[in-house]
Amino acid sequence: MALHACPRLVSRFVVLAVILLQCPAPAAAQSVASTTSTAKPVITERLDRLAAEVERNRIDLHVPGVALAIVRGDEVIFARGFGLADVSKKIPVTPGTPFFIGSNTKAFTATLVGMLVDEGRMGWDDPVEKYLPQFKLVLQSKDPNDRATLRDVLSHRTGFTRMVMLDMNNGLSSEEILRQASSAEAFAPFRQRFLYSNEHYVAAGLAAAAATGTPWSELVKTRILTPLGMTATRTTTEAWSDPRTARGYTWDEARKELKPQTLETQGINIEGIAPAGAISSTALDMTAWIRFLLRQGVHNGKALISRESLATTWTPQIQVGGPISYGMGWLVQNWQGQRIIAHDGALTGFSSVVELLPDSNLGFVVLTNTQSALPSIVKQLVPQYLFDELPPVPRGKPDLKPYEGRYIANFATFSNEIFTVSARNGRLVLDIPSQLESALNPPRADGRWPLVMTSEIAVSFDRDTKGKVAGLRIHQAGVEFEVPREGVVVAPEIPLAELQKYVGRYGGTAGAPEFTVLLQNQRLAVRLPNNASLDLRPPDATGRRATRANAALAFAFEESPTGGVTAMNFYRPGDLPVLRLTPAPEPLPTVEEIMTLRRIPSAAAFDTLRSTGRVRFAQSGVEGRFVTVAAGNNRLRTDLDLGRFGQMQVVLNDRHGWRVVTGAAPSELTEKELRQVLLGRPAVIFGDWRKHYDAVRVLRAAQLTGRKIYVVQLESAGLPPALVSVDAETGDVLQYQWTLRASGVGAIPVATAYSDYRDIGGVRVPYRSIETTEQTGHTIYEVERVESGVEVNSDVFTLPSLK
Repeated sequence: MALHACPRLVSRFVVLAVILLQCPAPAAAQSVASTTSTAKPVITERLDRLAAEVERNRIDLHVPGVALAIVRGDEVIFARGFGLADVSKKIPVTPGTPFFIGSNTKAFTATLVGMLVDEGRMGWDDPVEKYLPQFKLVLQSKDPNDRATLRDVLSHRTGFTRMVMLDMNNGLSSEEILRQASSAEAFAPFRQRFLYSNEHYVAAGLAAAAATGTPWSELVKTRILTPLGMTATRTTTEAWSDPRTARGYTWDEARKELKPQTLETQGINIEGIAPAGAISSTALDMTAWIRFLLRQGVHNGKALISRESLATTWTPQIQVGGPISYGMGWLVQNWQGQRIIAHDGALTGFSSVVELLPDSNLGFVVLTNTQSALPSIVKQLVPQYLFDELPPVPRGKPDLKPYEGRYIANFATFSNEIFTVSARNGRLVLDIPSQLESALNPPRADGRWPLVMTSEIAVSFDRDTKGKVAGLRIHQAGVEFEVPREGVVVAPEIPLAELQKYVGRYGGTAGAPEFTVLLQNQRLAVRLPNNASLDLRPPDATGRRATRANAALAFAFEESPTGGVTAMNFYRPGDLPVLRLTPAPEPLPTVEEIMTLRRIPSAAAFDTLRSTGRVRFAQSGVEGRFVTVAAGNNRLRTDLDLGRFGQMQVVLNDRHGWRVVTGAAPSELTEKELRQVLLGRPAVIFGDWRKHYDAVRVLRAAQLTGRKIYVVQLESAGLPPALVSVDAETGDVLQYQWTLRASGVGAIPVATAYSDYRDIGGVRVPYRSIETTEQTGHTIYEVERVESGVEVNSDVFTLPSLK
């Protein structure tokens, strides 16, 4: 009996399709250079150079059109369009071109609720059920009396994550979406974590409508848009049919061309989640919104929202990560001693950023007609060009050829990942496939090239004795990582034979996480329990080996009189105690021994088969059925039928793959997405990893749900490594962890747990799998039937519209 395809195959396909439904997600105040007659050239030069940099980034990132407007106080100091609103008709972008702003709609909804709080019609801490009795979230809380409040839903702290299957373009009304949302399961404890969900804002918008007896769309129009004179702003999808609206596009990297996007290609029910993301607007209209906010809610001398209520929406309610918190409809953080109030927005074919620096009385909006990193880059550029020392003006044409090439990263969580440096439009661009792509600003006096996307990260280049570029370094927050150029062999500072005795696993008390010492980059390195690895420097006079990334972290080995290693001490900064780790007594099995333990099926076991069963999206409260058909090495198809909540298909044949969700046109997988799908097919996950990955490494022994496991790392050039947990007794794969990297999404950690193994024709088959991401929650697959040797027509692996 062949091994079934379903859990791993379905889940990897579906996580690509599901996550791509939703892509967003993130001292004294300085003053902008004066525009008085004596200083006017200063601000003029800054804005001109900013415009040139925006245009360079637009071209680099293949963005057809951009609108940027900047407000200082009550004055619009910059408003300009770049590129084309409609590529085929050659219509240029102007400050009056409408764009969809996506999740920047949320700030309008939060402000609307604040207006109703001022009037006593609503309260921030009122339970949402007070206005929407049908919307009852079952919270993860020890207090049975806890209820999700307006403050909770507006700050994404209910413990419920994205209900992506309710957002699909399935024609559900907002009311139907919220009724079904009551069947969803919480993903985290109440008020403990920031988990983004459009349904939170659907609930807030409908609650406002219920409190006033007026639809959300009409409330936004009468209370915000009309008073502010935002006549070109709409709250419905009617803008799609307006020829003045920018046409949406995506960049096809494989074909090097722009692909038009329409309402029909959207995978999201925009009307159904309108309070979360339906607004379209122009850069000029948005300046009216920004000026209103900078005036603390006052328009024409009248407060439309009180200063206190507006300030509440800007007050951190839950931490997002690092220095960033979420208020209500806004991300909140500090920059050089002043507040930044901002939000991103995206729909397929559109992306936007609105940012306020209220302590400097400054705000700006960026609108684009493709989903790209450009708004985030401009978000960094505007403060830099208006406040900071300007980057030096390049003189002459720089010779960038020496820096171009591929660099092999083995640090932190990177394992043999390829970083690429290329020259575009007269400057360098760094591409880290699993993280980011950004142009580099010219080098500073210290030789470091700051990223345009964020000045907090910079790159420098190392040269060999002949002056050739031999590697690069990544600098961030006082830490630096070395990345040698492909083909460059790093000379050992200490003979590797002398370092071999330190290699192995080290642990503390029973149950403590393990550290692994290994040889990497021709040096001794330590892999931390979180799988990040750090290269070590040679020992100093005290025997401590500082990490090359951060001298504040160091390790030292204790040795017996005969030279045997008896312990490893971990020195951490501050007053943290020294962590003493002793060698693990049990040796790890070899890769060959792991393969023998797993009893790998023959290649014939992965031939044509069909699996059927049930699927449940726990955090959407939606379930249905799936059918997966696999034939040969690369031909795969998965169909999900979720009834009135929609259908999904993912199809793979030979060198191409597509995904389809209800109401949307087929979307072809990018080269990187296709590689990830291929590595997720059953023949790989349950087969011989050595045939499909560049390297297989046994990392450590551990415990998982009370069972002893071996953790194995699978490495493929250009992709983040995958981790497999293998049952130490049965050889069953119990967990598979990988990182989804897809256009417009970024890096999304994914984990799949397998259970309910059964012997089918001598092959161990998992009949249950649970796919988990923070963005979509738990997706549970229950196999009911597996058939092998089925006859499959080749047309099954081609979408009807593509035959």
